[in-house]
Amino acid sequence: MLPKNACLRHVALAVHKLDECEQFYNLLGMRTELKTDDYAYLTGNGDNISLHKVHTTFEATQRLEHIGFALNSIQAVNQLFHNLQKHGFNIAHPPKTFGIGTHSFSLIQME
Repeated sequence: MLPKNACLRHVALAVHKLDECEQFYNLLGMRTELKTDDYAYLTGNGDNISLHKVHTTFEATQRLEHIGFALNSIQAVNQLFHNLQKHGFNIAHPPKTFGIGTHSFSLIQME
């Protein structure tokens, strides 16, 4: 069992469109620390994400449901939504508040 102060700090994602995915995380404020033709390593606020470009099709049985980023306010969520929309990202639904008080929006899956 992990200690109580343990937290998730790294996610590795297999992607088809490396540049588009990198741009998305850069718009969220993450910095690209290292990039090759088939790999990008991004960091921000103590978290890091590695993007691995793959040329094969994804298995239908393997799927990441979502990744959530915590922001300071409803206004910050709305501002991020408008910024991503302005940059042409495909929004699944606009920001809304869910029953547990979470205010969020979702993007259509990037490859």
